[in-house]
Amino acid sequence: MSSIRDTLEQKLKRFNDLERQMSDPEVQADGSRMSAVARGTADWREWRTSTAPSKKLTDEIRGCKQIIEETDDPDEREMAEEKPNSLRKRRESFGMNCWR
Repeated sequence: MSSIRDTLEQKLKRFNDLERQMSDPEVQADGSRMSAVARGTADWREWRTSTAPSKKLTDEIRGCKQIIEETDDPDEREMAEEKPNSLRKRRESFGMNCWR
C-alpha cells in the first residue's frame, strides 16, 4: 500500500516528465502531442508550486537526520539536532505536511 507521500512523489515525477517532454524536439514537432503535454503540465504546475516549499523543507529535515546518524563531529550533530524543529514549524505554515 502506498503512502500519500509516495503518491505525491509519483505525481511530481509525472509532472517533471511532462516538462521534459515540452522541450523534446519530437514532441514539439507534433502539434497534437505538444498540446496534450502542455495541457498536462498546466494541470500540475499550480500543484507543484504550492507543494514545492514543503517538500524542500522535508528534504532538509531528512538531511539533518542523515547528518545526525553519520557524523562524529559533536558541533555538527548539535546543529543538525536543533534545526529540524524550526524546519517543521516553517513546513507547517505551508499546510502541506504530507511530505513527512
